[in-house]
Amino acid sequence: MIKILLYGFCIITAISAQDDCFDKAITIADFPFLHDVIDFEGLATARLYDLTELPFANAAAGGQDYTYKLTLLDSANIYFTTCDAQTYLDVEIAILSECDINSATLYNDDAFGQATWYYPDENENVDYNFGCTSGIEGNEGYANMIPYWPLAAGDHYFVVCNRSGAAPTTEGNPWEITSSFGEALIVDSLTTSDDYSEINYHFSEGVYGGSY
Repeated sequence: MIKILLYGFCIITAISAQDDCFDKAITIADFPFLHDVIDFEGLATARLYDLTELPFANAAAGGQDYTYKLTLLDSANIYFTTCDAQTYLDVEIAILSECDINSATLYNDDAFGQATWYYPDENENVDYNFGCTSGIEGNEGYANMIPYWPLAAGDHYFVVCNRSGAAPTTEGNPWEITSSFGEALIVDSLTTSDDYSEINYHFSEGVYGGSY
């Protein structure tokens, strides 16, 4: 009887500790998950993860962080972005496969300019320049754009960080970052009209309007 009680207690403790490594849990059923505004004012620096401890050669400044736990029952192609008119902070992001900073599979600082994607193997780092609109006047690219990222079934942790914990770069703006998730739209095929005056793109996911 004592062993059963202790066993049950251990299970409860483990579940509680697991919840401490993310702020918000979402699934693909929540997609498109748009315009989740995170208020970073008053958050302690490196509450859950210290991005200065990432296992990459050139990461990161670190600051206040907010983490999404994304659970996938099947593999999926995901987009994620903080490029939004309501993002007023210089953003860093990291994707983890576990509740452990050393499990990071990707780190990115900016969508434009210093747009390197850092992988655990530093020889695989890649530079992209994605157009990005944010509320950071003069430095709109100080946010992130991942238009396509294949993920396996399981849990994935998206850490969104206010770089250096600094105040908004534009005076008078709130301490906010806005993030969006969804399934990446991939062009499966295209067709043309007989006279080639029209091109029709066929995407991997249904597009019914709305803002992506």
